[in-house]
Amino acid sequence: MKKFKASLKHLTPIAATLTITLGLGLAMKLRGVEAESLTMFPETLMGATLNSGVFILLMLGAASLMYALVRYGHHKVVINIIRVTLTLAVVMLLLWFSQAYCGELSYHRSIILFASILIGGLLTYGVYRGGVVSQIGCAAAISSLIGTFLGSSIPLLTSLILLLGLSIYDVVSVYKGPIGKMAERIDVGSFLGAVVNYSDLTIGLGDLVFYSMLINTALINLGLLSAAAATLGVLAGSYGALRILEKRSMFPGLPIPLLTGMALALACKAV
Repeated sequence: MKKFKASLKHLTPIAATLTITLGLGLAMKLRGVEAESLTMFPETLMGATLNSGVFILLMLGAASLMYALVRYGHHKVVINIIRVTLTLAVVMLLLWFSQAYCGELSYHRSIILFASILIGGLLTYGVYRGGVVSQIGCAAAISSLIGTFLGSSIPLLTSLILLLGLSIYDVVSVYKGPIGKMAERIDVGSFLGAVVNYSDLTIGLGDLVFYSMLINTALINLGLLSAAAATLGVLAGSYGALRILEKRSMFPGLPIPLLTGMALALACKAV
């Protein structure tokens, strides 16, 4: 197996995702868009912890189901589930963003629906059938749509606790949980739509989504300077994680970038 060597070019999918996220988030701020909260419990310390726990349990359940299918030889079923889920999620998010940005055009529902299906189809086609540039661009766009939506729909305290929890979950999942076990049985790089492959590196689409979520959370709740600081933190943390990956076959992509990004965003706000 070719030895992985970290380079700044490996930050391309991450940088593209964060750039699109900032664009989407700034457009939402200019439009005065306010998303409805997705959380079940009140925005207290206990409520935010419970909200985060529900989200992480859902992720654990999905990852465990995928591992069970892979374990019993249903690799293609997992691929099809990812493809269908990704396509539906993208179309639904495009519909949501269309309503958010163009609310006054909501009576043209058939046009918005057609455009969302068309653009969603093109994005998913680019992920599965496009070249390297197309795959990275489309994956970055999809990750940004999801991350921006989550950052807009989850309150600040819940977001921070959730991102901390996800950092811990990622370590456990990679080394002791379903993700690591799947990687022992198959090449996870074959799960296009759930991962991005670029220059000997496989990045989870979920990693890009949560980087995006952090940036938009910072932008909405802490301001543009904090979002810029979080962006620099995620990029620096990602490069640090890539350097560690040079000495390992796998390394969780969330902890270092998210913790660095959150620390810089909060420090910038406190100054």
